[in-house]
Amino acid sequence: MPKLADLTEVMARLSDAIAAVGEGLGVGLLLVRAANHRAVALNSGVFAADRLLTECEKLIAGALRSQDSFFRIGDADYAVVTNGVIHAGQVALAAQKLLRLAETPVRLDEASIQLRLIVGAAIFPIHAGDAESLVNAATQTLEQCVVTKRAFLMRERVPAADSVRVLQIEQLLGRAFERGELYLCYQPKMCISTGILAGAEALSRWDSIEMGSIPPDEFIRVAEQCGRIQQFTWAAIHSALEQASRWRERDLHVPIAVNISPICLRDPDFLERMCRALKIWGAPRGLLTLEITESAMMEQVDATFDLLGKLRAEGVRISIDDFGTGYSSFAYFKMLPADELKIDKSFVSNMLAAEADRHIVRTITELAHRFGMNVVAEGVEDVATLDELRRIGCDTAQGYLFAQPIPPERFEREVIACVERAQLPAAAEPA
Repeated sequence: MPKLADLTEVMARLSDAIAAVGEGLGVGLLLVRAANHRAVALNSGVFAADRLLTECEKLIAGALRSQDSFFRIGDADYAVVTNGVIHAGQVALAAQKLLRLAETPVRLDEASIQLRLIVGAAIFPIHAGDAESLVNAATQTLEQCVVTKRAFLMRERVPAADSVRVLQIEQLLGRAFERGELYLCYQPKMCISTGILAGAEALSRWDSIEMGSIPPDEFIRVAEQCGRIQQFTWAAIHSALEQASRWRERDLHVPIAVNISPICLRDPDFLERMCRALKIWGAPRGLLTLEITESAMMEQVDATFDLLGKLRAEGVRISIDDFGTGYSSFAYFKMLPADELKIDKSFVSNMLAAEADRHIVRTITELAHRFGMNVVAEGVEDVATLDELRRIGCDTAQGYLFAQPIPPERFEREVIACVERAQLPAAAEPA
């Protein structure tokens, strides 16, 4: 049975496999997750969950060829490295074989439990050019399985027209840091009951000399694929903390939220680096909030929850972003190491027209309050929606009704100054 390995070991194994691969051949990476491991632990106990993983490991070992290898890389996650890949169909067949073997229920004492696997796969050199990019590609594909509730997905090949643009963005991204083309804008978060400023979300923007304005969703995705997301994230964290420090020097206390990629959460040095950043900028407790998507929150649950708990102990607030679009169960509410839930804008923007969405917003708000969490509604664009959120009891609102994401100088002039005069900014046109 495999020992618990970290990503450094997996990366080294992949690098060796890539270096040794013959001409015309590839290396496949399958990330396999026992998706119901946590549910079994909650319902049947940790011993049953551990035995389920033992059966899972036997299943994986029995499905591999002699030249393949696998590692346990998390609470219920495994990395399978397949060598000598001739075409993508081989990797897909390996995944389907695992899923078929998992269809046979696992016998635990007097009960039978169905092992539920999900598999995300990527191949060198089809989807990635090195070990780190291959891990990132397979990780993103596994995350897509979670969101789409699919048992297996292969990394999509980038269309030829798009691949040129992706390559150009990847090449320019390194220079963007040096040139100072990447910067942060800030969007206010307003207290619904009082109308005062509750904080701001820091949102990354890129104005490239060669390509013009590049949408955040696009360049962040490329940063994750090419292994620059760590550099990108820490630059954003330090920039946000520096801005908050400048505001504090002028007696302006503005708590700031920064979005965190799930890839960063798997960095074993994340906690230490965060503590250093807080110390460098003298950030008081509660100043910084890390926004983490619901689906990322539920990856490698035990390790993620442990990390987030330690971050909260250091005074960092945790916000679950896009809540309602992921796959977490209400059973997790009592264990969530979070201070805040952000209800996804898809529910908020449609809540006046759709009663179901309004019920979802109300249910999330009431349940979050029962567990001591603040609730933020994203995508608030009109007064009628704000009034409904006030009736429901939502705490905080964010959206174009107050302001679009704007540079810090405009934020001071158009948001902070207006709030100090008890005048909320007029609705802004979308950027």
